[in-house]
Amino acid sequence: MELFLQFLGTLRETLKIFFKNGKLMASITLIALVLNSLLYLVQFFSIKILIGDSFKEQNLVLVSTPGSPEFTNVLIYFIPEFTNALIHSKQDLGTFIGVQWTYLAINSIFSLFLSTLTILGSAVIHEANDSITFKNLILKSLRSWKRTFVTLFYTIVGFSSMFFLFIFPLSLGVKTTTSYTFYAILVAIPFLISYLQMGIVWTLALVISVLEEICGLEAIRKAAQIVEGMKINGFLLNLVFTIIFSVVIQCIRWTGIPQPTEPFKLLIGYLVINSISCLVRTVWLVAYTLFYYQCKKTHGEEVDSQKSVEYSKIATKAPLLIGENIP
Repeated sequence: MELFLQFLGTLRETLKIFFKNGKLMASITLIALVLNSLLYLVQFFSIKILIGDSFKEQNLVLVSTPGSPEFTNVLIYFIPEFTNALIHSKQDLGTFIGVQWTYLAINSIFSLFLSTLTILGSAVIHEANDSITFKNLILKSLRSWKRTFVTLFYTIVGFSSMFFLFIFPLSLGVKTTTSYTFYAILVAIPFLISYLQMGIVWTLALVISVLEEICGLEAIRKAAQIVEGMKINGFLLNLVFTIIFSVVIQCIRWTGIPQPTEPFKLLIGYLVINSISCLVRTVWLVAYTLFYYQCKKTHGEEVDSQKSVEYSKIATKAPLLIGENIP
């Protein structure tokens, strides 16, 4: 019961963050919407639409991060259909992959920057640091970007390893459609359970990489330590935002999308999709920033005491990264 109340408290505090400093959060949200829309427009006009549905689905893949709610929904709903669409479009596959890898690289850079900016902004508001300006916040986000990138790299490696560990056996020894479906369901259940649990640690590690001077495996290890006893809260956070993304995605599937012969309607529809995803992702990152503070308050001192004296000094100085001393 106490954990559930803490979870509700996190949601309440998340909403309060947007009202405590509405100007700062509005600026962060606006820059996220503008950059995401510009990136999408570049992609939209740089590729040939192969199949309407697959075009929509691959966009949701490319704006997602392993461990995030929207990525969970992609795994559940879209990957089988998207893979099938690509298999039936071999003539355009080479060009498609080349363009999408380029877009993925650029999108990942901007996505990391926006995530860092959102996390830092949330922390500034949470700690009532009114002295920092939006310009300084952007500069500090750029300086923290390298740590976040290193952690994301290890997160992707971890997800890829787990994915192939569970999924690769599907291509071995399964000859009939019935047995393939049965085996896929049998493998998908433990995979999704493991993924949801690891997603908590991966996301928390990204927050730690922004707010503290650690990154990569060290940030992931610390996230795994401080989340002990708080995993239910993290799971509920992921569950709530996964449901929200799921509702958005289902609405898209129910209403349908314009045909590729209607490019203007198609463009507007996808811009709306990206904007909604961006807004929900912003709220999700704010919630996880507050969740980090909860974990820190509950287990932070215990975790730090297990480290060396040198690490303890770094951990003690971690909150200062919210101010003017971010490297």
